[in-house]
Amino acid sequence: MPFNFDFVELNKVKNCDVLLGKKDEQITALKTENALLHLRLAQLEGQVKEERVQKDISEEELIVEDVKSSLSNLREEIANMPCLMREKMEPVLYAAKALDAKYSVKDSTFKELEESLQEHKEQLLETQERFLREKQRRKELHNTLVELRGNIRVYCRARPVLAFDDILQQTESVRRSNISVDEVVNTLDDETICIKCDRHGGTTQSKTFEFDRVFGQTDLQDDVFSDIKPLLTSLLDGYNVCMMAYGQTGSGKTYTMLGPEYTPSGTSPNKGLEGGIDDGIIPRAGRELFR
Repeated sequence: MPFNFDFVELNKVKNCDVLLGKKDEQITALKTENALLHLRLAQLEGQVKEERVQKDISEEELIVEDVKSSLSNLREEIANMPCLMREKMEPVLYAAKALDAKYSVKDSTFKELEESLQEHKEQLLETQERFLREKQRRKELHNTLVELRGNIRVYCRARPVLAFDDILQQTESVRRSNISVDEVVNTLDDETICIKCDRHGGTTQSKTFEFDRVFGQTDLQDDVFSDIKPLLTSLLDGYNVCMMAYGQTGSGKTYTMLGPEYTPSGTSPNKGLEGGIDDGIIPRAGRELFR
């Protein structure tokens, strides 16, 4: 019985050896296959790398070709640039030449105007100097003329007959002499006036008086002011000027100095700064000073 067991075990061992040999062969075959697979993998990796390199080279070549093409186009454009610039610059150059010619003319005109302006400035300065000299000379001549005509002047003005000069206001001697009021005062000329005086006994006597200037009954306010207007120039030159009216009540002092609107019976409206034809010496002088 033990012998049989050993025989069986031996068979099992043999079988195991056979199986083990087969397993070793399989392992060897697998190792060989594994090595072949590793080799194939290495080959494939090399191919992949080579393909990648070829692809990169192809892409770079395409890029290089594009760059070369662009460079060629740029060279052509650069070669054609002078012609294009010449074509585009010709109108600009023409316009620039036209503007240059225009501004040259304007510059010449400006220089002429500047020279003319300088000449006018010099002429203006010369004219101002002459004006100051002539102004001083006029002042001296005017004051000399005023002194020659007299620093003190006496004017006489005969007023016309007014409504209140009726027969009731005449003196008894005038009524007895049968002489009208308008015949009492007569203006002989610009410097002489004649007065008819009543004498005792019913006779009349004419007396003449001479003044620097005599204004008659028909002379206007403007005539009176025109004769004394030069005195305002002396006033502006710095000299003292005084004008006064002297005479009996109702002789026309206020009318001559101020005008009818300042008299008791005055009805003329206020003319303001424009003034009126009947304004007296004072309003006219005020307007003349600030004219």
